[in-house]
Amino acid sequence: MDALHELYLNAGCPSGRVVSTSIYRDRSLEVVSHETYRAALRGAYLLSWPKYHSIIVELNRRSRAPLDEAVLVAEFQARWRHARANSP
Repeated sequence: MDALHELYLNAGCPSGRVVSTSIYRDRSLEVVSHETYRAALRGAYLLSWPKYHSIIVELNRRSRAPLDEAVLVAEFQARWRHARANSP
């Protein structure tokens, strides 16, 4: 996911443990382990939408220039749906 890597870079390349801990503290987000976070960045497999959502929101919050969260989430959800529809 190139867009996810761009978001990761804009957030300052935070470690998996830092992102995982921050997500855990925000009770409105689905908990994501540091291993799952790294797997998402590697594109190892398609995560559930709630996990991707948590990662996207957290990386955007850490970004030097955060984007409109609702717009960003909608864009990523469309990409996720497309990937899911085209996965075996």
